[in-house]
Amino acid sequence: IIELNGGQSPLTYKRFQTLISRMDPVEIPAETITAEVMGKCATPVSDDHDDKFGVPSLEEL
Repeated sequence: IIELNGGQSPLTYKRFQTLISRMDPVEIPAETITAEVMGKCATPVSDDHDDKFGVPSLEEL
């Protein structure tokens, strides 16, 4: 809104409404995450997963 108004905040509600009317519509929200959606997800884990991504012990640091 400030960018559309030349770097300043609108001083009146009427000016605010004018600026809002010039803006692009908001994006459609993402799909709601449900158990059904998560049921389709899979994270492959390879045999060397812990070697690549494991948290080191204090001795290893």
